Amino acid sequence: MPSHSEGAMIGDVTAILDRSADVFPDVAPSTVALWLLATRAGRMTEAFTREVLAEQGTEDTEFSILVFLLLSAGPHRTTMSDLANAVVLSQPGTTRALQRSERNGTIRKLADPTDGRSAVIELTTKGRQVVETTMRILFERFEERLGVGFSTAQALTVASANAGYALALDADQTPARAPA
Repeated sequence: MPSHSEGAMIGDVTAILDRSADVFPDVAPSTVALWLLATRAGRMTEAFTREVLAEQGTEDTEFSILVFLLLSAGPHRTTMSDLANAVVLSQPGTTRALQRSERNGTIRKLADPTDGRSAVIELTTKGRQVVETTMRILFERFEERLGVGFSTAQALTVASANAGYALALDADQTPARAPA
């Protein structure tokens, strides 16, 4: 657990900006602060989530897949490649997670009606129950952890900023993924 002074140091964006300008004069201080704080927040969120998922007996990759399927439009179905992109997994990692999920009865693979060589992944009733129950517990604990000092307006600001950040990072990767 970080000490109070460490927490203040991480939260002191002005100090990070000042120090980063000295250490990396050729890099925008805002870039250093964004990377540092986003990386730390991401790791803390992942650790918190893994802790709750472990208590529920759910693996984090499988949970990410179930959440994506739950929040997808229509009949809670998607293709394997769309799923891999959405949860930021390699094709082999996605395949392993889907195999676990299929064994657990939380998803099923169906033939893709538009391409017989492909499969469509669908959330099952059991999968929906697992993900909804787990998400309720996760969000309840998350709100408890954030406490009353983190307002709805702050949450929406952070969520909006994170969405923009994720889109920018994803856009930067698109040329690298495209065939040469």
